[in-house]
Amino acid sequence: VYYAAAALARRVRVARCLYPYENRAWEKMLLLGLGSVSSKTRMVGYQHAAISPSHTNFILSHEEANITPLPDVILNTGTVISQRLENEGNYPAGMLYTACALRQGQSGQTQMKKRPQHLTRILAALSSSLEEYVKTLVILEKAFSNSDAYEVRIRPHPAIPFESAVEIAQLDRLDFYSTSPGSLTEDLEWANIVLYASSTVGLQAISSGIPAIYLDLGNFLDTDPMLGWDQFKWSVVNSNQLVETIGRIDSLSELEFLDRQEKGREYAINYLSPVTESALQAFLEA
Repeated sequence: VYYAAAALARRVRVARCLYPYENRAWEKMLLLGLGSVSSKTRMVGYQHAAISPSHTNFILSHEEANITPLPDVILNTGTVISQRLENEGNYPAGMLYTACALRQGQSGQTQMKKRPQHLTRILAALSSSLEEYVKTLVILEKAFSNSDAYEVRIRPHPAIPFESAVEIAQLDRLDFYSTSPGSLTEDLEWANIVLYASSTVGLQAISSGIPAIYLDLGNFLDTDPMLGWDQFKWSVVNSNQLVETIGRIDSLSELEFLDRQEKGREYAINYLSPVTESALQAFLEA
């Protein structure tokens, strides 16, 4: 990457370079490679996804920013991330800016989903690892395999084979769930509650007015992108708590549910800011 970036800069005058920022090794080589030939190139990083405490790559030690290659500016998906990195990331002053969430499709005008009579359609969004898949499947089987009160749909991540997790989990039953047949939009239209362990689908759920439950799978570092916020999100550690929590959400008064729903949308917008003309200007002017 270093030599490719340097070769590019020798052939093309690169005034600005915008790249997805995760503070990975290849990014440092991109910065050093371009900088070795074109010291005037403006480097702009874009933090493009949710962040949890497990994303230690985003956190710098107190003196690290003085010696590690960093872009000139880092654009973030929303004010929640900008404030988190400012408070915990040890980034130089003036480096972090809020832009918008290009990938997550927030519009700011999303129709809030009407509350169903009962929360019976459960969407489980799988994301980061095979281990997460297996642990989630075990919890879901214990919670729902002996109950006809719920419909469970599992949405795997496209990059991780679901069949491998089923084989490892060695479930006693395979008929208590179905897998997602279509798009995330269709899944969210179908669901009235969303379970997640690390996926941004939890955020997208609350932005649509769907309550979310974080599955704490016992990892040493917390994987919850919404850690510290619980207005329209609940957390559980086992199957018994999961069933109880769904019942507790179901029993909320209409007034409290609507209040939490509105706070959820507000939080999601501040986390994954809508794509607007003014927000897009940040990418042109950074």
